[in-house]
Amino acid sequence: GRLMTGTVEASGPEQAAQMLTEMRLHVNSIEKVKDRPPQTPVGRNEFLLFNQQLASLTQAGIPLERGLRELAADAGSGKMTRLINEITDDLERGVSLDEAVEKRKSHFPPLYSQILKAGLRTGRLSEMLTCLNRHLEVELQTRRIITEAMCYPGVVLMLMAVILTFLLVVLVPPFSEMINDMSWVGLPYPTRLLFSLSRYVWHFWMAAGIAVAAAVIFVAHAVGFSSGATMAREFHSANTVDRTGV
Repeated sequence: GRLMTGTVEASGPEQAAQMLTEMRLHVNSIEKVKDRPPQTPVGRNEFLLFNQQLASLTQAGIPLERGLRELAADAGSGKMTRLINEITDDLERGVSLDEAVEKRKSHFPPLYSQILKAGLRTGRLSEMLTCLNRHLEVELQTRRIITEAMCYPGVVLMLMAVILTFLLVVLVPPFSEMINDMSWVGLPYPTRLLFSLSRYVWHFWMAAGIAVAAAVIFVAHAVGFSSGATMAREFHSANTVDRTGV
């Protein structure tokens, strides 16, 4: 026989040994694994790439175990490599693909294992995965368009906030001090309001600075997310075409 290592969920060593024996596996040793850190979902772009490659594997008729091992070797992150290898280990033990994914459902979108199950039962797994990828790409494209549409007004508002803060903190206070000894009665209401606002911002300049910094970070994050999503999508598309062409 072939030596295999892996993990199985059980209440104790006895139940784990029984489960493995029912799979017609000879147990050499069983050890309790250390508590794992909280499982987090894979990135959207990583999932899109994985799902598209899985669809290509099933369409080409390549055995899933061999194909997934190759995908794990080419995965861009250690997390995806570990996740794909764990799924492949389950497949080699006789576990179905949908059950292997269901055991790790916190990593994948909701109902993904059910989609795999339906595709395996109907024999249209490749079609369903391709359809799912198209839907997710449209969703990602919509998010990108909305984010890009929000960037311009966000930049304008940020610049307005910076300029207004500069005026109230740097330029207005000297004039306010000059007129401080004079009577404010004859001043127009907008001028008095401006001086009062300047004093308020001057006393709470730290909060104003934090607000402006938060606006800058938000806009920078939005722009980075938008451009990053575009680059990732183009790279993944090129990667998929290259794999299919080979």
